[in-house]
Amino acid sequence: MAYPTQKMIELPLLHLIEANGGIVRAKETYEPLADYFRLTAEDRSATLPKYPSTLRWQNRVQWIRQVLIDEGLLESAGHGLWKITAAGRRELDRHGLLGKAFPVEKPAREISHGPNETPPRTPTGGKKANLINHVAEIFREKAVRQFPDSFFPDHISQAAFRIVKVPPVILRLDKQMRDRVLAPGLPFHYDARNPAEATYIVYAHILGAREVRVPEDSYIMFCTVKAYEKHVRVLRGEILQRLADLTMNGIVAAELMVQVAEKLSLPAIE
Repeated sequence: MAYPTQKMIELPLLHLIEANGGIVRAKETYEPLADYFRLTAEDRSATLPKYPSTLRWQNRVQWIRQVLIDEGLLESAGHGLWKITAAGRRELDRHGLLGKAFPVEKPAREISHGPNETPPRTPTGGKKANLINHVAEIFREKAVRQFPDSFFPDHISQAAFRIVKVPPVILRLDKQMRDRVLAPGLPFHYDARNPAEATYIVYAHILGAREVRVPEDSYIMFCTVKAYEKHVRVLRGEILQRLADLTMNGIVAAELMVQVAEKLSLPAIE
């Protein structure tokens, strides 16, 4: 199976550390997180191709721990000790997880649903569609904040704008050149002044429109893009947690979140 993504692991890792007193040894995180995401024995024992003595899952968790340190949500408390920060607790509180027990789950291979056990709720067919629609409606009000108007800095009223002409189709960023905007299937490209402008154009473009109104001030574009991306990351995290609560299965929740995000027109933020 594919391992959960960085964004899928970040919040559960914070939650696990806080639920265990706010400080844990690194080795105390690997198995509980593997249980949470229902990794198989093969997933847990897989090693890195170039480093056969390094477990792939442990390496992934360690790498994400460093990302959280860089973001100020975790800190090192000594050799092999991971500690949550005040900012990390605020992040958990924003998602309604502060003070709640970490939902430890058995690996799928160990599940034998007895008379008093409830199997993971994995929706199929019409139930799956209903669940996607249900969760999308819960978060629709938060998702309707429009880019860029709802995310401009306070002094935007004094800013100058210019018009960028684009085709009336879906626009994408060039994967190799992050300051270039493409229209897949058409001989079009726009070389922006910087990656922030290119990203701004892709986010702001409305399907069918032939132009995008762009601020002349690159700093305004940068701040607006970052504010929007933060909003989307938080919203996607809340959606994922709600789906995990409803399905009791992290992998299924991640699969459903992609479809909920599509219904709400939420971009995938790297």
